Amino acid sequence: MFKDQQPLEGLVSSKHTLMQDDIEEHIHSTDTYGYTETVFAGLYLMDVSFAPRIKNVHHQTLYAYHSKSTQKYSDSPLAPKSQINKKLILDNWDDILRLMASMKLAMFC
Repeated sequence: MFKDQQPLEGLVSSKHTLMQDDIEEHIHSTDTYGYTETVFAGLYLMDVSFAPRIKNVHHQTLYAYHSKSTQKYSDSPLAPKSQINKKLILDNWDDILRLMASMKLAMFC
């Protein structure tokens, strides 16, 4: 199992917890080991808030969607340092949707 799969696969296998109607927001937390950009994206697409406890967060690369955000928050110690690669996402969008649909459908099996 790849590092990126662990949090996502764990959430899919806990489908009863995720699908409870009385829970307004799902929040997943992990330590630095469970944090990757892929996990952030996957959990976002599964409508799960991701709140990792990242050791030495000031040494991590934080990303912004727009370059304006990197400029706007440049004085902040947790300012985004880089912009996401939108072309990479668009080029792989069909595969991303296929993966997320497969994971979400597995919740109902």
